[in-house]
Amino acid sequence: MGTIVLSSEIDLRAGLHTSARKAKDTTGWFTNLITAGSK
Repeated sequence: MGTIVLSSEIDLRAGLHTSARKAKDTTGWFTNLITAGSK
């Protein structure tokens, strides 16, 4: 049972990490769009 909890915790952390990276990519994309538009 302990291993199941551990593996699900790892999955959760991986999911959060992926979401954070995706959000950062989206923010960077918007920043690039705004920067390109203001030139």
